[in-house]
Amino acid sequence: MHENFKVSEEILNIADYISHMTKIKLYELKRISPRANVDGISVKFSTRYKKRLGCYDTKNRVFTYNIKWIEEHMNHPDFKKVLDEIIAHETAHVVFHDHGRYWKLMCRALGGTGETRYNNQQFICKGKYVAICPSCNHRWYSDKKARGGYCGYCAKRGIKSSVEFKLCAEIENEYCQSTQKRYQKRNTKKSTKISFRPIKPH
Repeated sequence: MHENFKVSEEILNIADYISHMTKIKLYELKRISPRANVDGISVKFSTRYKKRLGCYDTKNRVFTYNIKWIEEHMNHPDFKKVLDEIIAHETAHVVFHDHGRYWKLMCRALGGTGETRYNNQQFICKGKYVAICPSCNHRWYSDKKARGGYCGYCAKRGIKSSVEFKLCAEIENEYCQSTQKRYQKRNTKKSTKISFRPIKPH
């Protein structure tokens, strides 16, 4: 980790928890796949990651986790649940280095969701821009405004769709304006009168 980064006791406890859970997941991986080589795998933390939550280095056999993301979200009530999913995600990469079908099966067997990216907006590492695909309406964050970018999800289906980049602040303002208009329309609707028929005595 970076020398100027201050490590609190809470972060040290979470780091111990990650190391402990990694050992458990590796044990489960060895039980599911006996041929998997889980010896000599270590865990470290980095302050350089901007959007990555975690990573497994297949060459050096090292799990690396984003310590800044941990510090930012460690007080969230669902933090441990998300952290366990990330650990399962990276542990599955020990045997399957891509995000193919077999990796998804292994990730789910280890307690993960099998998703290639974590799309929960409360936990995602946001960038300066939001990349929007006009074809499938898929969105993801980016620190740079790339030229000639195409949507990878549409490319898998054989569709070449160019990506539009917008600032995060603009997207948030548009969302606020749309919600305000929605509430204004809801409040300006005329109340419908309900008439009740008198009940005839038997």
